[in-house]
Amino acid sequence: MGKIPERASAVAEEIQAGKSSPLGATLSLKGANFSVYSKHATGIELLFFDCVDDGRPARVIRINPATNRTYHYWHVFVPGVKAGQIYGYRVEGPFDPASGMRFDSAKVLIVSYGRGTVVPKNYSREAARKEGDNAAVAMNGNASDDPAARTFYRNVRKSRGGPYHRPPGNLSTSQLRRSSIPLCLTALSIS
Repeated sequence: MGKIPERASAVAEEIQAGKSSPLGATLSLKGANFSVYSKHATGIELLFFDCVDDGRPARVIRINPATNRTYHYWHVFVPGVKAGQIYGYRVEGPFDPASGMRFDSAKVLIVSYGRGTVVPKNYSREAARKEGDNAAVAMNGNASDDPAARTFYRNVRKSRGGPYHRPPGNLSTSQLRRSSIPLCLTALSIS
């Protein structure tokens, strides 16, 4: 894990402890609460991307376990986050395959309880298996405040017994890939 980029330092000063519940990205009028569960993580970074195809995060927030961790829940409130913010996580922890732990802090991860997922045009599932950074080709979460999306995800998870990821709004994944809508958040990202 590298040092938090200089651009993120002003944001890091504004963050608040947040709450452990609910899991995922929860939007409010003042920003968003991010909460993720990890029993064995030793460090977590929240990454913000301005565009779906960005190869590097625009902002990185290191979650402080002393102030932003409750039991095994890592959480942070970030003021100014709006609907549509693209985010992911990098998680540090033990690499011990014999114990089932394969933490790799170079990988960008999404959480299964997110309400939306965006897929870059160069998405590569294979890159997740190889060593090294996968930020340019990894799926990312999309903060959603759409009540229909919350109901949709809850119902699909119940019917399929697990997470289901869908692009923001009413677009299917194939429509999203074919659409000419630029998935950049210059107006929606943290100011």
